Amino acid sequence: MIIKRNAISNQGGLWTFRGVPYTGGALEFSNGHVVGGGMYEDGRYVDGYRSEFIIGEVRNSIEMERDYTGEQFYWGDSVYNGFSYEFNGDVCVSERLYEYGWVIEEVTYFPDGQLRTVEIGEDVPQSYEWFEGGGLEAMTVHQNNIFMFSLRFSLEGLTRLTLLGDYFSKLPQVIGRIRFPVLRDKAELSSLEYAARVSLIGDGIDKAVVDYIFMGDNERCIRELELDGVNGTPEILQCLKNYHQLSVLKVVAAKDCVDWWREGCVQFQVLRPECDVYLNNRKVSLEG
Repeated sequence: MIIKRNAISNQGGLWTFRGVPYTGGALEFSNGHVVGGGMYEDGRYVDGYRSEFIIGEVRNSIEMERDYTGEQFYWGDSVYNGFSYEFNGDVCVSERLYEYGWVIEEVTYFPDGQLRTVEIGEDVPQSYEWFEGGGLEAMTVHQNNIFMFSLRFSLEGLTRLTLLGDYFSKLPQVIGRIRFPVLRDKAELSSLEYAARVSLIGDGIDKAVVDYIFMGDNERCIRELELDGVNGTPEILQCLKNYHQLSVLKVVAAKDCVDWWREGCVQFQVLRPECDVYLNNRKVSLEG
């Protein structure tokens, strides 16, 4: 949380915001420029202000009106380099870092100061979104063409997992640059709660991933499963055959995998005739 410095007051030796000892950042402005700031913990000043999420040298810092359009930003006659802050009353709703007038990293907040989105990282770009009131809604982390890892949640549970490349084997090399390492190994997939409809996307989805997802109570929760761009293997197909609670199975196969998945879907349909099975949006039929 970030607020304006003049919004806190000293009460009994503690710095408070809205009557409560304050924890977070506070910025002081003069003529639209940041001229000071501090970090507070439980009402006590602990250090000068620093961005909690955007790492980098604090250069220019300004207060911006809430009309940023996403175009290249100028301050005066020059493209802007530095930080900008937008406020809703006394509470910051966005902190951005610009280079040559373009936003390269950004943190946004709900009006109550709770985190809303974080988009950071140069060599390991990453983004996070939260539900209003708390709880992770979505996250993505990737590195060039090496890997991509993405999660999306509903209030019910996880609805989509994307794995491209071998994220988990590369994670030890980059984990120090990941702000919120949501999952550190495949086994932690079993600890997540899942929605009734789940999509698994990408060539990084393998038997171990599927096994962990359907472990324990999750097997009873997931009713509809979509596999998109997942490499077909006998091991994955055998996993699917073991999940008797599935009522719908959808497979979106790449051109070079269609033949394999066509045979696999027929095998699954023979074993599970009560389940609706689709391959590339066409329902699999055993007739003819």
